[in-house]
Amino acid sequence: MFAGAYPFTSIVHLTNIAFIAGDFRQCLPVVPKGTQAQIVASTIAYSPFWKDVEVMQLKVNMRVLAQVTTMTPEEHVYATQFAEWQLKVGDGSANHDGFSITIPLGKVP
Repeated sequence: MFAGAYPFTSIVHLTNIAFIAGDFRQCLPVVPKGTQAQIVASTIAYSPFWKDVEVMQLKVNMRVLAQVTTMTPEEHVYATQFAEWQLKVGDGSANHDGFSITIPLGKVP
């Protein structure tokens, strides 16, 4: 385990398998006084082992799933829709005009 070596939630080595968790869209390396090119070159996607990485994406929001028993059916529907919207914002597909996004009406879960 590399505590503090990378800006990711966790890195666990399992023989020849590494599990790296975190939202890479929110994790930028810090290169003091580095140029944009140096910062980009220090990201995990430019590391020597990246060619061997298989990226798997989570499709279920576990925070919503963990709270199902305490939600009303209406709250569960809204929370699920909100979680799907958050994923769309993250991957850029929630943009309607390329510049703005529409925030869903209702209470935030």
